[in-house]
Amino acid sequence: MGRLLSPFLLLVLLAGCATTEIDPRVPLRIEPVMRTVQNDEGEYELRLASRTLAPLNGQGPKVRLVAAIHIASREYYRQVQTILDQDTVTLFEGVSNKKDDFKKQGPSRRPEALYTKMADALGLISQYEGIDYRREHFHNADLTQGEMLARLRGETLTTPKPEGPDQALGAPAKQAEAKFQTMMEAMNGGGLMGAMANIGLTFIKYNPRLRATVLLGIIGTDPTASEQTMAKQLGGESGKRIARLIVEERNQEAISGLRRFIGQRKTGETIAVFYGAAHLSGIEDALIRRFGYVPESTEWLVAVKVDPEKAGLTPEQTQQALKMTRK
Repeated sequence: MGRLLSPFLLLVLLAGCATTEIDPRVPLRIEPVMRTVQNDEGEYELRLASRTLAPLNGQGPKVRLVAAIHIASREYYRQVQTILDQDTVTLFEGVSNKKDDFKKQGPSRRPEALYTKMADALGLISQYEGIDYRREHFHNADLTQGEMLARLRGETLTTPKPEGPDQALGAPAKQAEAKFQTMMEAMNGGGLMGAMANIGLTFIKYNPRLRATVLLGIIGTDPTASEQTMAKQLGGESGKRIARLIVEERNQEAISGLRRFIGQRKTGETIAVFYGAAHLSGIEDALIRRFGYVPESTEWLVAVKVDPEKAGLTPEQTQQALKMTRK
C-alpha cells in the first residue's frame, strides 16, 4: 500500500503546486530608483524615487524608501524634507563619529568637505546643507566611522598573513583599513586625494562645457554597479572588503533598524528610509522577500538637471558623457 500511496501523494502535491497562484502584487524584479530622462525643453534630468511599500497582509506600517544623493539641487532637498517630515519615523544614512552627530546641528555648508566643494563647482548644494536632521522622529540607521574601522580590523581576509609586524591584524585587513582612512580623509577635504580633487573642481567650476559633462556623468550613473566598480577601483582583497562594508553591511544596519521599528509601529503609520540610491535595491529586496511588503506607489523627484546644448555640447558628446560613469 505504501508503494502505491507515495506516487499518488506526489501527484497530488505536484497538482497543488501547479495550481498555486502567486500574488500579482509581488514584483518579479526590483525596479530601479534612478532614471535618466530628457524633458520637453531638451534638458537631461536625474530623477530619484520616493517609493512606498505596504504590507501584503494589510497589517502594520507602510515603508517609504527615499533615495538620497550627496549633491543635488536645493529644490530636490526641499521636496525630500517635506516628504520625510510627514512620516512617523525616518531612518537615515550618515557615517559620522557618533550616531547623533547629525542631529546636533542644523543644515550647514561644511566648506572643507569634498561634497560641498563638488556642489559649489556644479551649481548644486550638498546633502549636509539641504537636509535638517534635527527632527525628533529622525534616527541614524548607519554605522559610525569607528564601527566601520572595527569591522575592517576584526575580520581576517582570505589572503594568507605574512610573518612580521603585520601578523596580528593581517596585511589585507591592514590595507583595507589604510585605504578606508584615506577615503574618509579625502571626503573631509584632506590628504593628497583631496588636494587633487580641489584642483580638478576649480577647472570644472569655470568651464561650462566641462561642468555640463560632469553633470551628465552624474545623471547617467548606474547605482547597481557601484559595489563592483568600487571594489575594482580600490583593488585586491582589501578593495572587495571595503566595498562590501560600504554597501552590503550598511544595508544590513538599515534593515536591522527597519525590523525594530516595523515591530513598534501601527497600521496607518509610515516609516521612511532615507538612504543612498545604491543601497535601496537591497533594502527593498529585503522588505519584499523577508518582511512581506509590496510596492504600492512611486513618486519621482528631479535631483539634478542640465542643458547640454546650452553648454555647447554636441549630441555625440552628450551621449558619451552620459555613459562616462558606467564605463
